[in-house]
Amino acid sequence: MKPVMLSAEQVAAVKAVQKVCSKKRIVLIGASALGCFLDIRWRQTYDLDLSISASIEECASNLARLRDWTPDSRFEQRWLAPGGVRIDIIPAGPELLAAGEIVWPKSGNHMSLVGLRLAFENNERFQVVEGVDLRVPQFLSSRS
Repeated sequence: MKPVMLSAEQVAAVKAVQKVCSKKRIVLIGASALGCFLDIRWRQTYDLDLSISASIEECASNLARLRDWTPDSRFEQRWLAPGGVRIDIIPAGPELLAAGEIVWPKSGNHMSLVGLRLAFENNERFQVVEGVDLRVPQFLSSRS
């Protein structure tokens, strides 16, 4: 795996999510996950995408405990963390994965969870920085 470069603020955001969701599996997805396997330094990503093995309600309740974090009023999955970090949290508990989608409670928008079952079943540990690990979908490594 290649190192993905996260800012100090992004690392702090990951640590905060890991603390409030300590009993849940968390998987890095999106462009940052791709950056673990592919040299995409040319593409700057300014947000983090995480999927958590929890219900929508569990995720919202846990994230609401984070001081100075605010939900983005435009996107139900997005939270704004200290330091200007945008972090998209996709709940993917067993019931949601079985349904294959999320129906977001405020907007009624549907989001497919196709592929997240594989991400939770086939992932590997990736050290973001000393002492901070995340799970990254393993199927991405087949292209490295």
